Amino acid sequence: MGLGLNPSPARGEAGASPRPAQRPPKTLVIRLGAIGDLMFITPVLKGLKALGEEVGLICKPHGRAIFHGSGLVDRLHVWRGEDEAWARSRGGLSGRVAAAWRRAEAVWGAGYDRILILDDIIENHYLWPTRRLEVVAGCREGAWVRQVEDHSPWERGERPFRYDNYYEILIESAGLTGRVAPEPVWRVLPAERRWAAKFKRRRGLIGRRLGVIQLSGSGPNKAWPYWPRFCRSLLAACPDLALVTLGVQADQLLEWGWAEREPRIIPLASRQTVAGQGFEVAWNRLRREVALIEAADLFVGPDSSVLHCAGALATPKVALMTICHARNVLTHYRNCLGLQSEAPCSPCGKLTLDCYRGARTGAILCMERLDPGRVLAASLAALSRSPRGQA
Repeated sequence: MGLGLNPSPARGEAGASPRPAQRPPKTLVIRLGAIGDLMFITPVLKGLKALGEEVGLICKPHGRAIFHGSGLVDRLHVWRGEDEAWARSRGGLSGRVAAAWRRAEAVWGAGYDRILILDDIIENHYLWPTRRLEVVAGCREGAWVRQVEDHSPWERGERPFRYDNYYEILIESAGLTGRVAPEPVWRVLPAERRWAAKFKRRRGLIGRRLGVIQLSGSGPNKAWPYWPRFCRSLLAACPDLALVTLGVQADQLLEWGWAEREPRIIPLASRQTVAGQGFEVAWNRLRREVALIEAADLFVGPDSSVLHCAGALATPKVALMTICHARNVLTHYRNCLGLQSEAPCSPCGKLTLDCYRGARTGAILCMERLDPGRVLAASLAALSRSPRGQA
């Protein structure tokens, strides 16, 4: 479960510190990881706010993209480069948690009453049953968590993957089961909606149905090799449809020849337009992409940060699931169909690039085993559920 602890033994016993009765309780949440990892805790933050608590959050810089204007966090404490370096110098899970605790000590003056650790130690505890975590709630030398592991289950030929839903796991860990719905929270701001409407006008998309395609996820291991065939077939089946492609790898995956001459395919980002841009531009782009998905009739893409942000939207979605199982993340997403890879190793829960490459495409096997005809059929069915229907 989540760890609600006072990080400073010098202040007294572990647990909640006394607070004046006139102010609401203040909870400091620790959650590092990528954008999707932060989306998984949005219902927890919503639940804490519903209880009247003030919420602070320690997260990496991209947390600003998610929580900007959300009303879920009262104070954001950004995980800094020196925090990461300190964690790496100590190594492993213990070093990372100890560094997060060190950062918590630095911001404790903001008057927090407790700390809720929701970092990926929680998923590790659930998804890797052979890994045991022993909490040490009183050490001063950074040994806040001691990790004990059996031999790797992969070495024993076992598949330790479990199918628990990440949102439900984190809500249970925070002690909020039954108090908040286990679904992502995302607020599209009025300025972002205006940008999406302007984009559609400038691109001549008014009166057309619009599909948004996320070409890749966190790396080449989430790049589907059949995008050219799929997009060609989808456009042929839907003459009134236009496609916007997302992702910094769009320039690589759009080297299809015909696609460059197809006016109904619009790449929104490429390596050239992203290179050298600052963080503010990057997170602005993410928020605009989600706003465009809200204004679209269809979203298709792999397990990615964009998918997790769009999980709160009503737009019909088709998710290509390989590393994770659909039940891990999609159970509570709105209007979303997950297509699981037919590869025998899927899902595996691994995020490494040492996977077996398929003979036909050179892509990792689980991506190669997602049949384009199956994705096309699901996408056409999703389009029929959009407000514009089959018009």
